[in-house]
Amino acid sequence: FFAAASNLAMALEHGERANDVRVETLGDLKAVKTAKGASNRAVRAAIAMSRPDTEKLRRDVWIFMMLDQRWYLAPLGVE
Repeated sequence: FFAAASNLAMALEHGERANDVRVETLGDLKAVKTAKGASNRAVRAAIAMSRPDTEKLRRDVWIFMMLDQRWYLAPLGVE
């Protein structure tokens, strides 16, 4: 899974949209906290991305979730 997260970041930086975005940092992957404690089915990572046409960094939080024993980039509002 950790390789998949890195691969996604690399695809953004070096794939088809490489001219649109550059991944500056991929933060540590951390378990998502829930009311019942940390989840082993979801993790979050803070990333910083920049676009060539601006000097400002965009900071996002990515949440990955496990469904049917596979990891996916989760939609916003994941629980």
